[in-house]
Amino acid sequence: FVGLGTTTPQQKLVVKGDIATDGTAPSLSSCGTSPAISAGSTDTAGVVTEGSIATGCVITFATAKANAPFCVVESDAGVAFTKSVSATAITITNIGALSSTGITYVCIDNGR
Repeated sequence: FVGLGTTTPQQKLVVKGDIATDGTAPSLSSCGTSPAISAGSTDTAGVVTEGSIATGCVITFATAKANAPFCVVESDAGVAFTKSVSATAITITNIGALSSTGITYVCIDNGR
């Protein structure tokens, strides 16, 4: 159930069609030489392309969260990496140095 203007919702939220989000794109650091973030990326979802010889990447949210969000992060090429998520950033550590690896992320707020 979803509460809009209430703490005791009585109905489910049903969305027919796509869900879109607006917002400022996060910033990138420690992502190799010349990393890129795709147009339309926000704190909620996006695609990052690591630069050359990247050993990882830090995706810093444009707006810090109250708590670490729940994030799903995957490599577009199926490359192995580890990740940690905090209230301010997603930190990715590659298994080896990589170049031009696409990373897709989707984060949902953890308002608790």
